Amino acid sequence: MQDNLFRCVEREFYSYTENCRYLESLELRKQCIPAFRSSSDFSERVDTGTNYSDPVSIWFEKVELLEEEIARYRLRTIPISKMLSYLEDCEPELLRLFRLRYVQQMKWVMVEAEMGLSEKVRRSLRSKLVSKGARFLGVKG
Repeated sequence: MQDNLFRCVEREFYSYTENCRYLESLELRKQCIPAFRSSSDFSERVDTGTNYSDPVSIWFEKVELLEEEIARYRLRTIPISKMLSYLEDCEPELLRLFRLRYVQQMKWVMVEAEMGLSEKVRRSLRSKLVSKGARFLGVKG
């Protein structure tokens, strides 16, 4: 696997937990968007140039922007979630490696000690994990 592809997949692994949290906050924000402040909102119109001025259009625009961002973050988190489900069923040692390094962000020396691995075995597991991640992310054929 190319070095830049390897780093790209690892970057997605490192940001996975934070991306999940951010996705959750976006979905909560979408649920909490107030549609209207009062009944007078329907008659209020403000000259905004080419922008929308009625509250319904403004609400739809906010929802649309949030939905686009939610979709982008789902594209980043769903493949890794599916990979983690696969690892849980088929390769628990890779799942443990993922959690120790990319979720808990332990140093490699600590991961080796925790899992009882030599550096050589840890490197091969890391390579295998990143390779599987690339396939799930759709960046490797």
